Amino acid sequence: MKQALKDICIRIHESGDFYSSEYFRKWCDIARQFPGFTFYAYTKSVPFVIENLDYIPENFIVRISFFPDTPIEYVKLTFKYHLPFYMAMERENMKDVKANFVCDCAAGCGKCGNMCSKTDKTVITTELKK
Repeated sequence: MKQALKDICIRIHESGDFYSSEYFRKWCDIARQFPGFTFYAYTKSVPFVIENLDYIPENFIVRISFFPDTPIEYVKLTFKYHLPFYMAMERENMKDVKANFVCDCAAGCGKCGNMCSKTDKTVITTELKK
């Protein structure tokens, strides 16, 4: 079966993050050059995302990553700007979060069909693995 281009998702950074606003904008430019593909990335670099909100193309899904070490300022900015996010947390705390998708891909990203790349999934949680 031939896969449609619009169904192809390209994840930026299996590990690592955006290290500057300029570097973030370069990825926006790359995504803009390939409108038939969906690009997505997890990031802790909230300031770079906010600086470039008007520059992010429609086919580039940027999801803020929350972990126990995330600065509270970044959490507040994420909510202020209504940015989609991904939160890893202990299973017993997950019931308190109104997520619109619970991901079980911790053992291998993509098992769920790349739901993190879907624009209608604004709050995604997964169990924090110890």
